[in-house]
Amino acid sequence: MVLEAGEMPALSAGALVLACVSLLGALNEAFAWCLRLAAWALLVTAVMAAP
Repeated sequence: MVLEAGEMPALSAGALVLACVSLLGALNEAFAWCLRLAAWALLVTAVMAAP
C-alpha cells in the first residue's frame, strides 16, 4: 500500500476533523461522536483506496 498525493487531502481533512472534535468535544457529545465517526470513515476510505 502506497499513499499518493490524491489521498493526502482526505487524510489531512480526517486528521483535522479529529483534532477539532478533540478540542470541541465537550460542547455537544452526540454531535462530537457523529463527527468522530465521519472522520474515521474518511481516513479509512482514503487508506483502503490506496493501491
